[in-house]
Amino acid sequence: MGLVPRETTPPPDGCRRKENAMVDIGGGLRMNSGAWIHIQGHQKDSLFVKDLILGIWPKEQLKNRSLQGKHCLRFLDRPAKTPLTPWQVEVVR
Repeated sequence: MGLVPRETTPPPDGCRRKENAMVDIGGGLRMNSGAWIHIQGHQKDSLFVKDLILGIWPKEQLKNRSLQGKHCLRFLDRPAKTPLTPWQVEVVR
């Protein structure tokens, strides 16, 4: 399976890019432009998705939540975790 490099489009002429500017990555979800440019530069899809998820949710929040909020079949004695925000999950998909 060949990798397709992701291209970033430069800002239009006369438009300055701010260091801490926020960009809309879809569905109204905003992210730091520097982080978004870094994420888009990945050659592997797995790294793109991993960094995108870490850019949306902090690690501590990811530890205590699940993708869909379903009960874990491996650990039957543990309660189900809270699901991630559905509209943010859709942006990632």
